[in-house]
Amino acid sequence: MKDYEISLSANDSAVKLSGFPEDYLTRITLGAAHSLKGVNEIETLELTLRFGKVKLAINGQPISLVPFPTLIIGKTLIAIVSTLKGVEGDVNSLEIKMRQL
Repeated sequence: MKDYEISLSANDSAVKLSGFPEDYLTRITLGAAHSLKGVNEIETLELTLRFGKVKLAINGQPISLVPFPTLIIGKTLIAIVSTLKGVEGDVNSLEIKMRQL
């Protein structure tokens, strides 16, 4: 797997990632994105989730999501992020930014 730099914020607060959580979130996010039609090489990825609505851009291009991918990607990422150290309460919003090194 190529190396990526990743940043995460949850409920508008930055979340520090390292080790296993950083690698796991990177792989899950990339796997979800690669499973979408029309997604090939990923150099940059920006994903935002606000109150259940997911917006995704790959290499600066917005990716349309139908309800099922929106639901499964959103709930998966909320479940992961809600368990991380420093994340308090329900996760109502998150932002993931990644770029290939």
